Amino acid sequence: MLNDWDGELTIDKKNGTILASMVGAGKKEKDNTFSGVLMGEVAAKTEDNSTSIGMYGYNHGEQSFGFRDDGTAFLGKAGRGRIEFNGNEGRIQSASYADAVNDGAKTGMMIDLDDAWIDMRGAYVLKQNEQSPRWQYDVPNS
Repeated sequence: MLNDWDGELTIDKKNGTILASMVGAGKKEKDNTFSGVLMGEVAAKTEDNSTSIGMYGYNHGEQSFGFRDDGTAFLGKAGRGRIEFNGNEGRIQSASYADAVNDGAKTGMMIDLDDAWIDMRGAYVLKQNEQSPRWQYDVPNS
């Protein structure tokens, strides 16, 4: 997040370019948080204070979207509602699916567009109806 200037600025008048490690547009909210967009090398809110290069949106200080230079992206704030995209592998998944794979839980959904398969974990099970070739959702016994 942008708290103060700690990057570089390069002005190349001959070629008409200005390069900065990060640029942003937005506003400071009444609660002293940032709402807007940052583009460039942006610090992530992680324990190791890692950085990523991309374009990131913020709503009251929380990341609300991100498009990274490595071909991945996300929409939504951190947690169950976030949708994650992997343009390198042709996959779309919910954040809860990523958590489910990592900790063995049974929630979330992942769509693999390249290999044409869907993995759903949670309240519904997709199975083939024995009387017809159609697929249907069943609610498993709890």
